[in-house]
Amino acid sequence: MTEYLTVLLTYTDRFSAQDWALASSALFAVLICRRMMRMLRKAKVHEARLEAEEAQVAAAPAPVEPHRPAPSPMRPRVVASSAPNFAPTVEETPPPANVAAALAKVNFAAKPMMPWEQYCLQRDIEAFLNEHSAGHRLFSKVLLSDAFGVNKSTQMSDELAQAVDRALTPFKLDFLILDRHGMPSLAVHLGQANPVIYTVLDKAGVPLLELPKDYSWVAVEEQLFGYFGAPLQPIRSVG
Repeated sequence: MTEYLTVLLTYTDRFSAQDWALASSALFAVLICRRMMRMLRKAKVHEARLEAEEAQVAAAPAPVEPHRPAPSPMRPRVVASSAPNFAPTVEETPPPANVAAALAKVNFAAKPMMPWEQYCLQRDIEAFLNEHSAGHRLFSKVLLSDAFGVNKSTQMSDELAQAVDRALTPFKLDFLILDRHGMPSLAVHLGQANPVIYTVLDKAGVPLLELPKDYSWVAVEEQLFGYFGAPLQPIRSVG
């Protein structure tokens, strides 16, 4: 081994710079060729592997599709109406003759339309209006929806205005005084009114006179003088 190295070193000592360059180029070319051959060999192996896998897939049996039960028929969708209509239909409303025949079997008796203290207040207010007002009239048990509605200048649909009327229907005023033009002038309530009445009267600009159960007529009369002390306005012409 040492002899071979000695001969190789003696031979290389004779190399010039050009010889070393040629030797290096040859060695580099050999390494590149070996690298390319190795890459080609790997590519051929990969292609062979892919072909084998494709052959296995082609030879494999086709997958069996699982059994799926037939879909059940859809149930009809029930859609509730947005607003239930509680108005009786023609079929549900019996003819007046049938109603009269059924009511003929009932024994009727008259009953007071209002409590006694409420009736006394109505009688006293009517006497006051006849003597001191300018043609004002008193009405009792007035539905809010009969005396108040949506202002015509308000941009509101007919459906929404009807909904407002339905919302006001359950609420009543104990008393409502109308002026000689037929417009609400003053509301009178025994006891404390509910928030709905407060809101509607405040929006409509109609004052509310709340009286305690044990009211004094002298105090009520003084307040009525304060409301009806304004000068008369001309009556609007009809027609």
